[in-house]
Amino acid sequence: MYSQKEIINIVAIHLLNLAASSLMISAFQLASETEPWVLKGLQAPDFVFEVDEFGIANIDLELELLGLVEDKNVVLLMEHLNKVIACKQSFININGINFLDYIADEELFMIARDIFEGPDLDIKSYDERVSEDCNLKFFLYLNLWRCAEVLSTEIALIKDEQDDMFNEKICSYIQGIIKSDNSNAQLVLDLIADIGQNQFVD
Repeated sequence: MYSQKEIINIVAIHLLNLAASSLMISAFQLASETEPWVLKGLQAPDFVFEVDEFGIANIDLELELLGLVEDKNVVLLMEHLNKVIACKQSFININGINFLDYIADEELFMIARDIFEGPDLDIKSYDERVSEDCNLKFFLYLNLWRCAEVLSTEIALIKDEQDDMFNEKICSYIQGIIKSDNSNAQLVLDLIADIGQNQFVD
């Protein structure tokens, strides 16, 4: 049986992984339009940090190949993705978490999946995907904020009125104006402000 703190921490890690997954899928979609030869026929994984039976991550090749793509918007998505990964790793290190002890627990993942609200990741053209930058970034900000809110409230649930508060203050979160007394939540809020500095280019 897990403690409430363990549940909150693992749900937060799953939320960061889900955010990273959506970024990787978008990067694959853009790269497949501009530089498909770099990807060598690979498909974006359904979930970024899937692991094998030994707990070893199996996306190193995908990340390496996407890192070779020169398209400016793919590069930007990869910068965002790497920042999410770095934030997750900092969170794990600061809190001394061995994620592999919990990764097989489907219930904890489903709690996070219920909190996460993904963007439309259907296959679209390069121009359509770039034109929807604001939509993609909104969902990224929203889900990172939900992660911070879970850590701050220590409740693995987001209510409608909480989302309303985010919608009203989204610019302040992106600008890094709003702070949290919870150091773990602040780590994710800092990530939102960091990512908010860059947009897609035409």
